[in-house]
Amino acid sequence: MPRDALHHEGIEHRELHNAYGYYFHMATSNGLLKRGGGNDRPFVLSRAFFPGSQRYGSVWTGDNTADWDHLRVSVPMILTLGLSGISFSGKCNSFFFLIIFIVLSDDYI
Repeated sequence: MPRDALHHEGIEHRELHNAYGYYFHMATSNGLLKRGGGNDRPFVLSRAFFPGSQRYGSVWTGDNTADWDHLRVSVPMILTLGLSGISFSGKCNSFFFLIIFIVLSDDYI
């Protein structure tokens, strides 16, 4: 985002870009709590987050391709999210190990 994308009172857009993710987490979590009468713990998953989002839901880092570079950067990303207070987070490398298995199987068959 360019730095000249300003909001009311001169606040840069990049400071507020993921605030929507926070309010999405909060509204969805509160709505599910209200619907369930406060008896069930809601599960909310989103890619967008903001400081405080960990109170309301978990974070998914988004789609990754099945290659070593994405796997290499995803591990520190998840660890950093945990250190920053977002302890329930995950990545999407679902087919990574399947592809590795198929490649290795083809070599040994």
